[in-house]
Amino acid sequence: MKAGRAFSSLNGRRNEARDKYFLSGASLGEAPMRIAPTLETEKRPMIKIKRVYDPPSLDDGKRILVDRLWPRGLARARAAVDDWSKDLAPSNELRRWYGHRPERWETFKARYAEEISRVRKDELDRLRNLAGKEDVTLLYASREPIRNNAVALREIVESDA
Repeated sequence: MKAGRAFSSLNGRRNEARDKYFLSGASLGEAPMRIAPTLETEKRPMIKIKRVYDPPSLDDGKRILVDRLWPRGLARARAAVDDWSKDLAPSNELRRWYGHRPERWETFKARYAEEISRVRKDELDRLRNLAGKEDVTLLYASREPIRNNAVALREIVESDA
């Protein structure tokens, strides 16, 4: 097992005490060795992508829904959304044109980048500032995990950051 790799419990939450125990090299029958404290490197905030229907986790940071429409059948309390930024979502016309057709993905990203930087510059700058300070998870409702507006938005934010 590589040092630094965390073990996760069944519910997805990290158990720090257990992680330290196993990372110290101890087996189940022996006492854990003391681990000398190390200097922590400066953690850079991340922009993560997650489906809004997936359960929230402790390391999500600020959870921002970036769809124009509220996800079907999902209660607001269960979604655990910190912010619903409809203005960061693609326009209805662009969303309908794309229709999740893989052959239109590259064109969609280009049109979305142009649309958001022209029409929603303030919202985009607000997201960039927030992502520079803390972890942010962009939430989407689509069943498509690779080609959706949250993935495109992360590329836009990171490309001009």
